[in-house]
Parts: sequence; structure tokens; C-alpha cells
Amino acid sequence: MARPVYPDQRFLRAAVEAHLANFEREQVAGADLVCFDGDSGVRWVIEIKGESGSPEAELRAGLGNLVTQIGAGPKANYVLAMPDIPAYTRERESVPDWALKVLNLWWFIVDETGEVSAIPPDGPVVDAQQLREETARETARAEMPSRG
Repeated sequence: MARPVYPDQRFLRAAVEAHLANFEREQVAGADLVCFDGDSGVRWVIEIKGESGSPEAELRAGLGNLVTQIGAGPKANYVLAMPDIPAYTRERESVPDWALKVLNLWWFIVDETGEVSAIPPDGPVVDAQQLREETARETARAEMPSRG
């Protein structure tokens, strides 16, 4: 079998798996990749889209697949991973910020070296260590008793 080449979906999957190497893998029907962070208790449901003839169709299909996975648990983040190429950037920028927040949708942007940049629903790009720290902070906030 030939080695995957950027921006092929198999290349992106290998890069995302390496990015989340410390997380446990889970098999979930309909999801490209599901990883569980045992330290924070957060499940990452990931749809991976490589270069195709229609980035718009790929993005819409990926979003649709993620929507069907909503409910993967109270501590779940939903991710659409894609190559760092202009056609996908345009499509990504077409998704309204409010939708990202409502869906808790993260972007994983994979460059030609296999480096993954994670963009949370409401923030700047974070690296792998920042991703783990942000997940821990979100978990701590969610577990705090409400005042009221």
C-alpha cells in the first residue's frame, strides 16, 4: 500500500492520531475517529476530510456526520479535521461563530508536515499541550457547583 500523501484523508488521519497519541481510541459507528482523554474525562469525536473535488460538499458532509454524533456524552468535543489549504479555509470561515459554539465544534487544521493546529469554538489556535490544559480547565469549570 502506498504511503499517504498530503492532503489525502489517510495522511490527515495519521497526523490527528499522532496529535492525540496519549488519548485512548474508541470504536464508534459513524465516526472517523473517537479519542478519550482519561485525565479529563473528555471524549473527542472527530470527522476527517481530505482534499476532494468539492471542499464545500466535504465540509457539509463532515458537519452532518458530527451532528449525528451529538450526545456522545456530557463531556464531548466535536472536531472537523481538514487540510490547511485555501479551499478548506474559505469553507471553514463560512460557518458562523454562533454555530461553532452551539455545536461545540473544534477545527483541527493539518499542514503539509503533519502538524495539527486546534482551534476551539471560541478561541485562538492551541497546540497539543494547550489543548490538554484547556480541556482540564473546561472540565474543572463544568464540575464546579452552581451558585444559585
